Amino acid sequence: TGIIDVDGTSTFNITQGATISGPIDLDGGTLDVDASMTISGDITHTTASDLEIAAGETLSYTGAAIVSTSELDLLETGTLANTNAISVGTGSTLNIENGATVSGPIILNDGLLDIDVDTSISGDITHTASSTLAVAGGTILTYTGAVIDLGAFTLDLSEAGTITNTNAINLNNASSILQIDAAATITGSVALAGGTLDV
Repeated sequence: TGIIDVDGTSTFNITQGATISGPIDLDGGTLDVDASMTISGDITHTTASDLEIAAGETLSYTGAAIVSTSELDLLETGTLANTNAISVGTGSTLNIENGATVSGPIILNDGLLDIDVDTSISGDITHTASSTLAVAGGTILTYTGAVIDLGAFTLDLSEAGTITNTNAINLNNASSILQIDAAATITGSVALAGGTLDV
């Protein structure tokens, strides 16, 4: 099966519910989903790209983990239901600009999770290398996933928004650091099992 290459000059627009079982490469273009659908083929992300899921619609993604090395912008308010993780690695950003919902797992692996408007994440966030969580001032991130174990790394809260977490942010290692650079608000629990709370 050939690869659908969504490059910097292109938009792949899906207007009716469909299933795509082959691979897709987000290579600088826009994947625009206007109706609920399923992608079971693997999505690769090689260049800064946009993913637009229309309000009230769901993209069910059951392919392999998306390993990001660039910026992936979620530009509309629909739901990304990913079975496997979005891995936000070194030099990469997962930017949620308009309140999309992410119901699958996210791995923070030395990248940036950037929240610009009120957003819900119900999938589990895993923290595997020092990373940044930027919730814009006046904005609420509602997180209902599992406990976030910081491990031997630093999680930097770099902006002044609010994190409403159902389960704890857990400093579970002597080297864990929760660094609060701005006037961020955390309404859920923070577990100081070890490490440093740096305010």
